[in-house]
Amino acid sequence: MLFTIPPDGSKIFLKETIPGHQHGITGLASNRERFISSDTIGTIIIWNIETMLQVNVVQPTFHSGITSLGLRDDTIMAAYANGMIRFFDVSNGQIAGSIAAHSRCINAMDYNDEGLVATVSDDCYLRVWKISDDIENFEVNLIEVLLRNL
Repeated sequence: MLFTIPPDGSKIFLKETIPGHQHGITGLASNRERFISSDTIGTIIIWNIETMLQVNVVQPTFHSGITSLGLRDDTIMAAYANGMIRFFDVSNGQIAGSIAAHSRCINAMDYNDEGLVATVSDDCYLRVWKISDDIENFEVNLIEVLLRNL
């Protein structure tokens, strides 16, 4: 659904409904060119941010829902309920890499401009990863592991 909000912000109007996900939406991310959405079965839709037309669809093939989503430059980062993080090329939707990041469901993921990605999981670990800037020669390295005090 797309909404229109007038300058005074007094009312919100439904502009149009656009077709997309058939299952619950679990993640949203954007940059200046793309808007990315994900759902509970693992589908990722790449949208043109200006037109809100679908550019590409990454079909679920991993049998796990997406719990968190990020977009850094040309890299889509998707965290999954099975503990995996997968990285996709935003230009073509192809997988660039994946890691078995946690032993349980990833609950949240955040990242910064320097390529650090932090994840937390039901396994009670916080992990910090360093991802490369080059999507063609993609690398992921574990930087830090923190464990909750028991």
